[in-house]
Amino acid sequence: MKNYFIKWGRINKNKINVIGMPRSFFSRNNVTKQNNKNNKFNILFYYFERDRGIINKTKKDKQLNNWDEIRDGVLDSLYKLAKNNSKLNISVKSKAYDLFSNFAKRVMDRNIENLNFYYEGSGHDFLKSNDIVISFNSTTTYEAMLAEKNILIPIFKKYNNIKYNKRILSVPKAIVVKSQKELETKIQYYFKYNKFNKRRLNIYHKYIVKYFGDYRKTQKLAKKFLEIN
Repeated sequence: MKNYFIKWGRINKNKINVIGMPRSFFSRNNVTKQNNKNNKFNILFYYFERDRGIINKTKKDKQLNNWDEIRDGVLDSLYKLAKNNSKLNISVKSKAYDLFSNFAKRVMDRNIENLNFYYEGSGHDFLKSNDIVISFNSTTTYEAMLAEKNILIPIFKKYNNIKYNKRILSVPKAIVVKSQKELETKIQYYFKYNKFNKRRLNIYHKYIVKYFGDYRKTQKLAKKFLEIN
């Protein structure tokens, strides 16, 4: 937007700063050190709408164009992992109960002790305590980057084509998983060896800047903009 204003001659480029998304500094406050010794290994899955980012005009369109295989596939993998490993503590966070698919509701009804579903409150409250964040086509991905979380983005092979690619938000290839098997393997590896990419903020940086602006100055500039001392 800043570049458009400058291009149109509406503003002097030396007289405007992009403060970034104000809630970004809340995400930065959720940075925690990795330490899972003698503790539960926490995984957070941000559940999402079946057609997020897809423009469907009819019910038929919605049946043909959706992310059902990703949503249900991730949940199926998490269910199997939770059932087989009591040290995994898995949270599934949705904006509303009605967003859950029929498959998700069936999994919910199985009442697995270490697989919990939430559909009220802010997603920020879940970021700090989790070791891995799984998200898709959402600003929560970039908020997790700001919090320096270990992120897995499920873009299964079926969706790797022109039809869907243009509807998927840009993320680093290093954090993409292309199948349920790869998702499960990476989670099990992280849990077993407790090894994560220590340079992940460097990988995330350009994506954070693209969506949030200069996040390092967000709080300072926001306060200045609002004339808060």
